[in-house]
Amino acid sequence: MSAGSPCDAWIEDSGVLARESAISFGTNVLTASRLFLFVLVVLTAGVLTHSSIARSQRCHAFEALGLAWGLGIGSTGLLTFLLAWIGVPLTSRSIFLSLAGLLVSLLIVNVALGPGLKAVWRRVLAGSVKPQLDRIERVLLVIILLCLIAVFLDALSQPLLTFDSRSNFGIKAKILFHQQGIYNQDFFDPERVVGHQRYPLLVPLAENLVYHFIGGVQDRWAKIVFPLWFSGLISLSYAGLRRTLSRKLSLLGAALLASLPVFTYNVNGGAASGLADVPLTCFFTAFCMFLFYGIQEESSQDLWLAALFGVFTVLTKNEGIALCLIALGVGAVKFDWRKFSRLLLPCASGALLLLPWFEFCLSLPAADENYWTELSFRRIAAGIPHLAYIVPSMVTHLFFKPFFWSVLTWAVLLLVALAPQKAMRMSHGPFLIVPILYCVLLVLIYMITPWNVAEVVPLSLTRLLTHVAPLVVLWMMLQLKAAGLVPETLCLEGKA
Repeated sequence: MSAGSPCDAWIEDSGVLARESAISFGTNVLTASRLFLFVLVVLTAGVLTHSSIARSQRCHAFEALGLAWGLGIGSTGLLTFLLAWIGVPLTSRSIFLSLAGLLVSLLIVNVALGPGLKAVWRRVLAGSVKPQLDRIERVLLVIILLCLIAVFLDALSQPLLTFDSRSNFGIKAKILFHQQGIYNQDFFDPERVVGHQRYPLLVPLAENLVYHFIGGVQDRWAKIVFPLWFSGLISLSYAGLRRTLSRKLSLLGAALLASLPVFTYNVNGGAASGLADVPLTCFFTAFCMFLFYGIQEESSQDLWLAALFGVFTVLTKNEGIALCLIALGVGAVKFDWRKFSRLLLPCASGALLLLPWFEFCLSLPAADENYWTELSFRRIAAGIPHLAYIVPSMVTHLFFKPFFWSVLTWAVLLLVALAPQKAMRMSHGPFLIVPILYCVLLVLIYMITPWNVAEVVPLSLTRLLTHVAPLVVLWMMLQLKAAGLVPETLCLEGKA
């Protein structure tokens, strides 16, 4: 066969394609290995942080799993922000050294304070349920797993696509990676800044950590943090229900939450979208759980965990401040002041951790609307005509859009009607009061918005309401028990 024949060209092209495929496969394997290392480091930081705080508290395995991710990604994100705030360049070297220092410091604290990780692990095993799952529990567990798998596949199958995930959080993560800090023109020059300039940075910092671990900007891989946040939300919600409910009812609540279309189907704020709403939801749900349970049970460990999750909530989205203030106000009114006063020291410590962010935030140009300064009686009065559109839109959205909320809001209405006297007065009442007050705040915000409410409400209402959806699910399951609407045998299992 003569040289340069079509057969030789085909063989040469095949060899090139094989080499390129091998290189691509090797690159993907290396990236996946680095991504696994990132997740392992974050989970280790979370486990060590948890064991440093809750040293004598029995913990369910699912709660430990949710706490590991929430505390780990929150503490590593806070650490990298503090490094940037004091002027340390966010290079891979400085980040890896600081993470190693964090892990070593937490390990020393664990060793110095007492029995250490072995005792914590024994408490996790003691709080985990060993009996065989029955058929219904297996079905519920399969539903949860399928929803988590769907979210993971959806997140990793494509890069950041939605406008806010790219322009607000994604671009800031890329700026942090390339500029190696927060004191540059991209943050401070009014002609260069991106939208929502004073938005908190925890989500971009988390994506930036992924970039440093995998060695470059690949936002498809950076999206791994979002399904992990969703997994943490489901784990923590299940663990919160297991404090007072049986395994079957707790799995039912977790399955209902995991399968809500607003998380699994919604591209504009769902768990795989790359937006900060699910991270905020995870942190805020944990904050409320540990806040209300901690006050009620006078558990200082729960209250310290609540303080940490409150810090992470504020550092995730602007709405976090309002949500935390609402929850604290409800706790102060609902519970005995002597019990609530135990929260003062954790709250003060959390406020100190937030001071660097507020100092940095106030130095940034105000390129967007500032609802806090505009929330006045004059502006609210001027926005009263908007109620004719806002209120019907919210009612329609909540009760007549099953492709977002399934049967959630109708079930809440039914449970309130069946036992109205127990809806708010019982110890689980704050889980419903907080979402109601948050909806009132959203109405006020829409009344004073400088934008056309007919355009803003359809675009933002779904995302904003997801922040309190898990609290509603928690309230529903606890209300079933309080109202006596389920067999007693399903409610009598005590704290897990």
